[in-house]
Amino acid sequence: MICSVLAAMVLTACVDSNRDNNGSVEINDPGSRIGYTERAVPVNRDGKPADAVTLRFYSDQPNVAYISARAFHHMMLPQQQLAVSRNGDSYELRSRGGQATVNISSDTFSSDDFEAFTNMQSLTGQDIPNVECDESGFVRPKGVEITPKTVHVTLDFHKYGIDLRGDEQDVYLPFTLVNDLYSDLNLRTAGFNGERIVICVNTNRSPIQVVDSTFIIANYQRESVPADLAKYRYQDLCFTIDNILGRTNRSPYEAQWIANGIDHTLEAQGDEGRTVKQLLQSANTAEFVLGMQALQYYVQDGGHTWVNTTRYCPKSILPAVNQRIEKVRSSYPLAARLADEGVKMGQEKLTIQKEMNAVREKVLGKGRYFKKGNTALCVLYTFMELDWEGWPKYYNGGPKPTLEKTPNDELLVFLDAWQRAQADPEVEHFIIDCSTNMGGSTDITTAITSVLYDDSRTYSKNTMTGQHRVCLYDVDRNFDGKYDEKDKEVKNRLNVGVLCSACTWSCGNLFTAQMKDLGALVIGETSGGGACSVQYMSTADGLEYRISSFRDHSTYNGGQSVDPGIEPHKQLDRKNHPESFYDLEALGKLMDEYYK
Repeated sequence: MICSVLAAMVLTACVDSNRDNNGSVEINDPGSRIGYTERAVPVNRDGKPADAVTLRFYSDQPNVAYISARAFHHMMLPQQQLAVSRNGDSYELRSRGGQATVNISSDTFSSDDFEAFTNMQSLTGQDIPNVECDESGFVRPKGVEITPKTVHVTLDFHKYGIDLRGDEQDVYLPFTLVNDLYSDLNLRTAGFNGERIVICVNTNRSPIQVVDSTFIIANYQRESVPADLAKYRYQDLCFTIDNILGRTNRSPYEAQWIANGIDHTLEAQGDEGRTVKQLLQSANTAEFVLGMQALQYYVQDGGHTWVNTTRYCPKSILPAVNQRIEKVRSSYPLAARLADEGVKMGQEKLTIQKEMNAVREKVLGKGRYFKKGNTALCVLYTFMELDWEGWPKYYNGGPKPTLEKTPNDELLVFLDAWQRAQADPEVEHFIIDCSTNMGGSTDITTAITSVLYDDSRTYSKNTMTGQHRVCLYDVDRNFDGKYDEKDKEVKNRLNVGVLCSACTWSCGNLFTAQMKDLGALVIGETSGGGACSVQYMSTADGLEYRISSFRDHSTYNGGQSVDPGIEPHKQLDRKNHPESFYDLEALGKLMDEYYK
């Protein structure tokens, strides 16, 4: 099944099998060969032209792009080489971080150190573990403790009808498939739209549509894709949901797709599910997009997973795209209803957030720092807003970001409020208001926990391997631009409280869990949850979507998931008395009682 490359435009290669739509297998004669063509494809790397990459297109799937393992690894990590050695149908892959085995006969990928093998953190420095870090400058990864240290993982592509292929020199995987394996928590990902590749490796929160909006436009301008690409697109999507999507136990259908796969789960839902499957297998672009909108209903997890691809559609063409989808909706009312329900699922937290922001302003007025008696309160609307250009530049010798220039920088807002409270002899209690905070960056939450408690650890679980992780970080605790002994001199004299509500989500939820772990008083109502970090993915034709990642499911120190939300020590009644969340005198009394 392994053959030489002929020096011609149409080349020959060997495959292990051909599969039909229902997944049955017809084994070819070992000496059979299938032709392929190779094409050099232009690459946009973080908005700049990069070296072209050679993709391979086999004659039985002429529109499905394959790439060699070595080429993909080098494309994402230009300073690294992936060593590939062949032993019959098995290929051993060795990167600087780990190793894996690909077998083109069984169509499997296996590894004992999957996280290390797919680690792209070397883009930012040597020997950095595969953990989340947004390169703010004031936080840097220090290490990771994993229990157990290794777990064997085998990913079976055979059951999805996906062929892995090879030649004498390298093993070849579908481009989207190998990208599924590498995409990480730091938004590093790649996509191919049939014309060019776009790579995101800058972790400054830049998914594909930000790097190259015309990449997405080209995808939507197609009325349809070829049948072989449509078939593979569905196969890859099923693999992603069954294996890469982080398990949060929020969707009522999750147990079904874990046990039987999303394809079987859709079939089991009767006419509605079968309609969604039909749309997801369609070659028509508008039908497929409607299918993804309807799929959101089945895989929703509160807001991290968002497979509705129009969320990432450029505004310039969105009206025209929606018009095409509207025509399709009339022919598929069952899917249209599910799509509408999927949108509603994401609205509740936003409604609460809007209402609570209005209540706060009515009770306390506008501002980010409030004080009454011995209690101060700092409002953190989000953990997303930061001077993402200024902070990294500061740690490379530039000027330090200031509130005057970036008044919405949440870290600066926190530091200003904390320093004011620290300097005020009357203040004993410092409450961080996360009641309308729906998340953002762990760099910010890690920096704050380090300042308040000299603790910069996060706890999580890999839902693919079951491994528990303690991620360790260094923090420039005095924010002087240096990591040195002076960081140890930062002290917090204040008692700390956290205010949360049902819309406290994602990193807002994580921060509340960290504070509770560290002994802070949590006040309010059970937070909204959200445990998995996100990663960006692309369909086989280049449409972008987002999922909860298997790589990092946040937990308490003891390993318990934080996804159900954080139970407060002191309950408040938001529905009947929302103003109680911002009654500083009453909050101060709760702090007095807790810390007496």
